[in-house]
Amino acid sequence: MPPADQLVGRPTAILLVPGFGRAESFERRDRLISALCALEGHDIEDAGDLSIPGAAGRKLVLRTTCEPDGEELHVFEAYWADMLQEPTASTPWSRLLRDFQIMVYWMNYRMLRPLRSSRYMTLGLILSGMILLLWYLSTIVLAAEAIGADESWSSQGIPRWILDSIVAAGAYIGGWKLWATISILLPVLHAEEIARLASFAKRYLEDEQAGKEIGLRSRIRKRVESCVCALTKHGYKDIVIAAHSFGTVIATDIFAQRRKPPHGQRVRLVTWGSPIAILQHRSRWLREELDAFTSVADLEQWDDVYSKNDWLCAAHPAREASPLPGGGHLIEFDVSLWRRWSGRSHLEYFTHPKALALLLPQGGARVAAPDSATLG
Repeated sequence: MPPADQLVGRPTAILLVPGFGRAESFERRDRLISALCALEGHDIEDAGDLSIPGAAGRKLVLRTTCEPDGEELHVFEAYWADMLQEPTASTPWSRLLRDFQIMVYWMNYRMLRPLRSSRYMTLGLILSGMILLLWYLSTIVLAAEAIGADESWSSQGIPRWILDSIVAAGAYIGGWKLWATISILLPVLHAEEIARLASFAKRYLEDEQAGKEIGLRSRIRKRVESCVCALTKHGYKDIVIAAHSFGTVIATDIFAQRRKPPHGQRVRLVTWGSPIAILQHRSRWLREELDAFTSVADLEQWDDVYSKNDWLCAAHPAREASPLPGGGHLIEFDVSLWRRWSGRSHLEYFTHPKALALLLPQGGARVAAPDSATLG
C-alpha cells in the first residue's frame, strides 16, 4: 500500500466513527465507500488501499468540472467494536443480578423526559422498553430452570426463600399461555441485541472498569482520538469526522474537550442519527459534555443529520445552541414500517444521498446554505 505522503496534492480525509454493533474491522468503512462510489450525480472511483502512520485507509478519486484529474478522498475508520465484549456472568444467579441492574438503570423516571420531545422517539422508546422487559422475563425463566435443577445453590449463601421465589416466578411466567409465542418473537424482535445495547450504554456512561484497565469510555475515547490525531499530524487540508449513532456520543466527548490542532487543518463534523437526546437523561457527565460542546473551538463546521423515520435518534441537543456553521438537517427515509419498528432504518444514513453529500469537499457548505437548512 503506498504511503499517503507520496500522493500528489493535499487530499481530504474522511474518518468514520461507527456506532454500536458487532462488525469486523473496515466492514462499515467499506460499506460507506461503496455508497459513496454509487452516489448519483458524483463521479467517485475507488483507487485502492493506502496507509499513513497510525492508520490504514482507502483512496477515492472524486472528479468534478473544477478538478478533471480528480480530487483525492482518503477514507478511514476509527474501529472500536472489539471493545464491546461484555463481562461474563458465571452463574444464573449472577446473570439475574446483572440483568436486573440493567433494567433498574433504564426503567428510571428520568427516561420519561425524552417522551415529550418527539412522538417518533416515544414510539421507539416504548417499543424498546417492552422488548427489554420481555427479555428480562426470559432471563428469570432460564435462571429459575437452572436453580430449580441444582440443589447446591442453597449451600452458596443465598437464602432459600429467595431461590424458591425465583423458581416460583419462573414457573409462573413460563406457564403463561402466550409465553411460547413470546419466546419465538424475542429473536425476531432482536431482543438480545437491544439488551446488549442497553448494557453497553450503561457501562459506557458509567465508565465501567474491568479489572485493572481504565474505564470503558476512557478506552474507547483514547482509541478514536488516536485516529483523529493521526490525521491531524499527517497534514490533510480538510478532515471530515463522520460519526454515526453511538459514534456521535464518542465524537461529542472528544471534541467537547479538544484543543485547536496546531496543524491548521479545517475539521468538519457530521453526525448521523444521534441517540444523545435520550442518553443525556441518564448521565450527568453527558449533560456536562453537551454544555462544553456548545462552545467548542476545534471545528470549522458541524452538520447534524436525523430522521423522523429513525425511531432510535433525534436532533443532537447541542446543535441548536452551537455557534458553529452548519446546522441540523431533517431527512426522510423511504423505508417500511417494519424497518422502523425493528430499528433497521437506523442504518439508512449510510446510503442516503444527502447524508453522504455532506462528507464530500464543499458538500457541507452547499447543503448547509441558509436556504436549504432542512433536507428531505
